[in-house]
Amino acid sequence: GVLKDGQLRPGDRIFCDHLESRVKGRRFHTAGREPQKDMFCGSMIFCDAASGLIHAEHQTTLNASDSINSKDSFERMSLQYGVTINNYHTDNGIFKSSRFVQEITRNVQGIRYSGVGAKWQNGVAEGAIRIVVSKARTMMIHAALHWPELEDEALWPMALSHAVYLYNNTPNEHSNMSPIEIFSRTFSDGQALRNLHPWGCPAYVLEPRLTEAGGKIPKWQPR
Repeated sequence: GVLKDGQLRPGDRIFCDHLESRVKGRRFHTAGREPQKDMFCGSMIFCDAASGLIHAEHQTTLNASDSINSKDSFERMSLQYGVTINNYHTDNGIFKSSRFVQEITRNVQGIRYSGVGAKWQNGVAEGAIRIVVSKARTMMIHAALHWPELEDEALWPMALSHAVYLYNNTPNEHSNMSPIEIFSRTFSDGQALRNLHPWGCPAYVLEPRLTEAGGKIPKWQPR
């Protein structure tokens, strides 16, 4: 459709902030064998002003290097949907570091900062953090109640990523469109929601030998 004067397009303004966790979070590919120093200590949360889309990038530190890497990952994801990121709004701190500002300048982007003592000016990012943390906490409590022997607070990055996925694919009650539909400017067939399972529920993985051509295991052994 035609945009009205002053109406934001996806990517025109991104609110971002850091989420910090005192509980170290497991990485996705290490099966829990990573050293403490390599575990996640927080996440960088992005929220698109036009669509409400939320994106989370987990970090082992909250320094400028990891934050720039998170920014790059978010922008690569956006480009997959044909969206170019033009401007950021964030708090001060690490986002005012020379390395982060240089990265913004190099990509010909704009950045605005909240005033001193005025974190409410970045309320969109703060609200996005509250939404996904609340959803992730609820899912972790639900899993702990049903499967207490495997309760593990260090799984919070997985729960947070799933909470973000749920939020982005859930239609808004007013527009009947999900944030990912608005951000990508495409209609969803709803398959993302139909394929969902409760977070943390038991899952069965096929015996690796059966994935090979002609692979077999004894008849009465678990598959």
